[in-house]
Amino acid sequence: MAVPVQFSDGDFNRMQNQLLELREMLYKSDEKCRKQEKELNAVIEEQRKLERDLTKANQDYELALNEIDSLRMKLRCYEDDFRIQNEALMKELGELVTTNETLEKELTHYRTTASTSASHSSTTNNNNDDIVDDVSIDVTATSSSLSGILATTPAAYQQKQLLLQDEVRRLQAQCNVLLKPATTAMITTEDDISVDLEMKLSIEREEKFLLKKQFSDLQGKFVERSTSLQAEVDRLNEKLKKKQESLLQLQESKDHLYNEMDTKLQNTTKDLTLSLSHLRTSYEQKVNKQTQEIEQLTKDIKSLKMKLTECETQKLESVEKQRGMDEQREQRVKEIVNDCQLNVTKYKQANDQLSERLSEVKEELKQCTDSNTKLTEDLSKLQADFTKQSDVLKQVTEVV
Repeated sequence: MAVPVQFSDGDFNRMQNQLLELREMLYKSDEKCRKQEKELNAVIEEQRKLERDLTKANQDYELALNEIDSLRMKLRCYEDDFRIQNEALMKELGELVTTNETLEKELTHYRTTASTSASHSSTTNNNNDDIVDDVSIDVTATSSSLSGILATTPAAYQQKQLLLQDEVRRLQAQCNVLLKPATTAMITTEDDISVDLEMKLSIEREEKFLLKKQFSDLQGKFVERSTSLQAEVDRLNEKLKKKQESLLQLQESKDHLYNEMDTKLQNTTKDLTLSLSHLRTSYEQKVNKQTQEIEQLTKDIKSLKMKLTECETQKLESVEKQRGMDEQREQRVKEIVNDCQLNVTKYKQANDQLSERLSEVKEELKQCTDSNTKLTEDLSKLQADFTKQSDVLKQVTEVV
C-alpha cells in the first residue's frame, strides 16, 4: 500500500501559482510565435507581390517584343503593298502608252480611209436598226411572262382561301360531335353528386356515434391511468431513497479520487516542467531558424529589387529604342506615301494630257470628215457643171 502524500494549503497554492505562471509563459510564448508567424507571412506576401511585379514586368517586356514584331510585320506588309501598287501603276502606265500608240495608229488609219467612211456609214445604220428590233422583241417577251405570272397568282390565292374555308368547316363539325357527349356527361354527373351527398350524410352520422363510444372508453381508461400513476409515484419515492444512499457512496469515492488526483497533479507538474524546458529549447531553435530565414528573405528581396530595377531600366531603354525605331519607320512611311502621291499626281496629269490630246484628235477627225463631206459636195457640183458644160459643147458642136 502506497502512503498518500499530504500537502498543506500553502504548498498547494504555491503549486497552483507556479502552474498559472507556467501557463502565462506558454501563452506569451504562443503570442510571440504568432507575431513572428504574422511577420513571416507578411514577408512572404511581400515576396509574392515582388514576384508578381516581376512577372508583370516580364509580361510587359514580352508584350513590347510582340508589339515590335507586329510593327515589323506591318512594315513588311506596307512595303509589299507599296511594291504591288507600284507594279500596278507601272502596268497602267504601260497600258496607257499602248492605248496611246493604238489611238495614233487608228488616227492614221482614219485619215487614210476617210474617203471610204461615207459608204460604210449606211451599212452600220442598218445593223443598229436590227439590234433595236431584237431588244424590243426581248422586252415584249418579258412583259408577257410577267403579265402571265400576275394572272396566275390571284387564282392560286383564291384556291388556297377555298381550301382554308373547307378546313374550318370540317373542324367545326368535329367540335359539335365532341360537345354532344360532354352535355350528356354533365347530366349524369349531377345525379351522381346527389347520391354522393346522401352517402356522406350517413357516413357522418356513423362517425358521430363512434366518437361518442370512444369518449366513454377514454373516460374509463383515464381512471385506470390515474391509479397506475399513483402507484408509479410511490415507486419513484422508493427509488429516490436508494439514490440518496448511492450519493453518499459517491461522496466517499470522490474523496478517494481527490487523493489520487493530488498524486497525479504532482506527476503532471514534473512533466510540465520538463515539457516547458523542451518547448523553450525548441522555441529558441525555431526563433533562430526564423531569424536566419528572415535574413535570407531580406537578401533575396534586395536581390529581387535590384533585378527589378535592372529590368525596368532595360524596359525603359527598349521602349526608347522602340520609339526611335517607330519614329524612323513613320518618317519612312510618310516619305514613301508622299512619293506615291507625287507619282499618282504625275500619272493623273499624264492621263489628263492624253485625254485632252485624244479629244483634240477627235475634233480634228471630225473636221476632216466635215471637209471630206464638203469636198464630195463640191465634187458633185463640179460633175454637174461639167455635165452641163459638156451638154452645151455638144449643142454648140451640133449647131456648128
